[in-house]
Amino acid sequence: MTNDETPARVAGVREIIAVCPRPEPAVMAADAAGESSLVAESRAGLAHRRLVRRRAAAEPDLLAGLRAGSDACLSDEPATGELGGELVSVLLPVLDEPIAAVLASIASVIAQDHVALELIVAIPSETVATAAAARFAPLIDAIVALDDPRIRIVLSSPDSRASGSPADPAADAEARRAIGLQLAADAATGSWFAPLVAGDRFTVDHVGLLVSVAREHRLEFVYGRGRVAIAGASGAPGEPVALDIGEWPPSADGVLHGSELYAAALRAFAYDPQAWRAGETVVWDHWRRLLSAGVRVANIEQVVVERTLYREAA
Repeated sequence: MTNDETPARVAGVREIIAVCPRPEPAVMAADAAGESSLVAESRAGLAHRRLVRRRAAAEPDLLAGLRAGSDACLSDEPATGELGGELVSVLLPVLDEPIAAVLASIASVIAQDHVALELIVAIPSETVATAAAARFAPLIDAIVALDDPRIRIVLSSPDSRASGSPADPAADAEARRAIGLQLAADAATGSWFAPLVAGDRFTVDHVGLLVSVAREHRLEFVYGRGRVAIAGASGAPGEPVALDIGEWPPSADGVLHGSELYAAALRAFAYDPQAWRAGETVVWDHWRRLLSAGVRVANIEQVVVERTLYREAA
């Protein structure tokens, strides 16, 4: 849903879209009850558990329907970019990261050797509502200044955030990440989706390598390794310690978000803003559901995404 008051085009960016995320059933159940917060939260948790069970039973059939009798839900006539090649949509949700971290991620996307891509920067409503003056406008200005028409910015209106968000900051971040990923996925037009965490960087061959492997082996989902560099306290000298993550079979602690690429048809497996209720990250919830449904998946040993973590000074 677009907002007519939002500029359709801005110099240097293909478009800026304002949308409202869909409310989640479990949240709506809590809101409708009009009860104490404890009772409402219990009802919301129960509603989400029921949703999870229904979804688990239905998603194998959902995947079969997406395949429409084929062995994989891959398009025979994939979307192409203006410069040729198969169009890939990079999904970049912004939460509370510094502008420099977001721009580092964007720079790694712009530098891809696969040029047929669109980058969708999704800014959830919580970010817009709390930091518009201090951070949001400068971020938009910085992205526009890059002058790359492959970039799209997707916003949610400040009051469109689903109510009943978790009090725990980590769970709240997961809920907002899910909303941002879904905003980006809903706006994407590519044949493949490549999520990215703000602050992480794709290797220059990330998109091209994963697409070629997926096409060669008719995969619906493929992932590589992620390299996590653990540095000393911010600004401290010394070489960081590097750890490569990306095991087979995939597990909650054995993969790095941003190492994956999946077929656009799988957007039907929506990101769950309430995955935190089951003690899962939104990304692992998404991976697990796709694997449980039976997607054609494989991994490669190459590092395709990099992350830097900093130890705090004692």
